[in-house]
Amino acid sequence: MNETRKYTSLPSNCHLEAKVTALQQETIQGQTDQVKVITLQAKQNNGQTISHIFNGKTIGLSQH
Repeated sequence: MNETRKYTSLPSNCHLEAKVTALQQETIQGQTDQVKVITLQAKQNNGQTISHIFNGKTIGLSQH
């Protein structure tokens, strides 16, 4: 939880940061699986948060 990584580079010395914000159980194709919810945030390379269309968007990655 709360693990943060640089997800991808953006123009003008910026990047998208990906942070694990939740672990939850979900049913995927009829099977229960653990899912990591990853939330995106755009930042300048100095760490300052910037406005971006992907801010607050989430990605779910299942264990299997």
